[in-house]
Amino acid sequence: MKQIFGKSQSGNLKEAVRGISRPQFLMLFSNGDQFEAHVKELEELYPEVPSIGCIGMSYDSKVVEKGVGVIAFSDGIIAAANVLEEASSMPVKY
Repeated sequence: MKQIFGKSQSGNLKEAVRGISRPQFLMLFSNGDQFEAHVKELEELYPEVPSIGCIGMSYDSKVVEKGVGVIAFSDGIIAAANVLEEASSMPVKY
């Protein structure tokens, strides 16, 4: 498994994903003001790549509080998105 972390303090998604190629799964950490735009742009940049996103902070050596962070996984990862199983009986588990 390979993991790449990218970030942009200013909220520039293209800056955050620079160097990410052929990901198999993406995690997005955005700010509340840009979340919907970041989700749309990420899906346009990486169509058909499963992803999950949230409003929150990300960090490596510095905290990205109002920008955007992306973690890309590749090399042997198998992921699926838009799948919610057993929601009526045990939603927290699934």
